[in-house]
Amino acid sequence: MTARDVLWYHGRMDKSELYQLIDELPEGEELAARRFLEYLRDRHVEYTPENAPFDDEPLTEEDKIALAEADEDIRAGRVVSDKEVWSHLGL
Repeated sequence: MTARDVLWYHGRMDKSELYQLIDELPEGEELAARRFLEYLRDRHVEYTPENAPFDDEPLTEEDKIALAEADEDIRAGRVVSDKEVWSHLGL
């Protein structure tokens, strides 16, 4: 029984079974496997204003125009509530 069979039948794997799957990877798939494992590891990081990476890129002219337009939309009441968005999306 391969590690893949164990996952199929039991719905769970321990790390030793993952190591076996890694050993069974076809040549050339190591980078894809690494990227996916890094994604799985990192996706549980909660990004909040307190731990968000610092954005040190200056605003472009396009950014400044878009922000000014957004501010004007808010002042003019051209906004949509989150409830309206969810309703429109059927959620």
